[in-house]
Amino acid sequence: MLDVLADRKARATFMVVGRNALDHPDLIRREIAARHEVQNHSWSHVDLAFASKDDTRFEVRRGAEVVESLTRTRPRFFRPPRGDVSGATLAAAAREDAAVLMWSLQMHEATYDAEGNARYLLERVEPGAIVLAHDTGSADRLVGLRALPLLIDGLRDRGYELVTVSELVDAGR
Repeated sequence: MLDVLADRKARATFMVVGRNALDHPDLIRREIAARHEVQNHSWSHVDLAFASKDDTRFEVRRGAEVVESLTRTRPRFFRPPRGDVSGATLAAAAREDAAVLMWSLQMHEATYDAEGNARYLLERVEPGAIVLAHDTGSADRLVGLRALPLLIDGLRDRGYELVTVSELVDAGR
């Protein structure tokens, strides 16, 4: 994904799982060097809908600590795994001074149709959209990687600029 983004001179926000980031610090350094944004996606990607208040607080805090240790920047945003938001999630994110970040469009990674995925997103995108696409995982998630160049080119053809989430939020102020 980093290679595609570099080839297309596009920037993105990476929501990283803390323990994975610790296992791959060079990848995080590459993201930062390429001027991408790195934000918190929890410590271990547990389903926070079923986690205790203390476990939720730990997941958010430890994920934020890892992001800060690798990027030298405290994360502004927290994206809960699976998008599950509870009162405990909101409280834990607020305690870390992070806004809970969701998405407006998601890559349909369970299909193997990269062109169809890009077309689906391009037909629905609106100004300010946040598109969720996974960059790792099972083979079916690689459709996001194959669709990415088509999506970037299609967005630019429609006059969109690809920015990080922080840039998007700051532009709206």
